[in-house]
Amino acid sequence: MIKAIKGRANTTDMPEQFFPKYLLKHLKHVWMLLKPAVAGVILVWIWQELRKYGIEFPPTDEIPISSALLTVGVAYGIMAALILDTVWQEYKTVGLCVRQDDLERFLEYRDERIPATIHLLLGTMSFFLEGLIMLTHYDNIWAGRACVFLVAFVLVLYFEVATELDDPFRGVWYVERVPEEWLEIDIAEARRQNGKRRGGKILPGRR
Repeated sequence: MIKAIKGRANTTDMPEQFFPKYLLKHLKHVWMLLKPAVAGVILVWIWQELRKYGIEFPPTDEIPISSALLTVGVAYGIMAALILDTVWQEYKTVGLCVRQDDLERFLEYRDERIPATIHLLLGTMSFFLEGLIMLTHYDNIWAGRACVFLVAFVLVLYFEVATELDDPFRGVWYVERVPEEWLEIDIAEARRQNGKRRGGKILPGRR
């Protein structure tokens, strides 16, 4: 769950020396939107191939398929909202710690990441949700294209935003002005030092 992030502060995929800072920021956002768009186009193509060979639920199964879509969609929405709220609150907390020069609290949140099991859960639900959308019968081909593309776009974009916020030291919205030495501090050693200063009381940390 904990990732090593030494030396990863303010890293980007595009060299800032080649672009003005404001332009680079917009380019990163465009790239972030491009990935879900490409995923949507690919899935629309796959859906059209499935439709061509008749691989879809019959129109008579509309009611049970709608019930399944509602169940999976609501469950996914609740889980996704809770996770996004959590990573957003942690992102804001890390930024506040930097602005207030609060190293002790910063270290409590520095290495917090979304667990792999949560990624697995959301990924599985996304797969079933998109799968149901793609196997649903559509009388109008454009309605099918729109549904498949939009659901894929939203699911991939959510993943992009959540993972970007989950690691505030890199990516599109990295926390600026983080002292490099803060990222290189060994948390276990910092707790031992803190415990000595407090007379043996060890700083509680989140694992």
